[in-house]
Amino acid sequence: MANINLRRIGRRLKKAREAKHLTQEEVAELVDKSAAHIGLIERGERAPSLATFMDMTSVLEVTADAILCDVLLEKN
Repeated sequence: MANINLRRIGRRLKKAREAKHLTQEEVAELVDKSAAHIGLIERGERAPSLATFMDMTSVLEVTADAILCDVLLEKN
């Protein structure tokens, strides 16, 4: 199984949210999650489910590939 850099994903989602001038609370309401859950995702402490990820990219009007580019970590 691939190692994924969750922090990088979180940072990009946060940057997209901030570019839309949305708070975590507003995004949470739009994707039917708690603000705490959005915070965990943005800090890279939790991986979003595929459904939540797709909902977030839709709300933030950003493509999945823009968020996921170069997030795979090499195994040593």
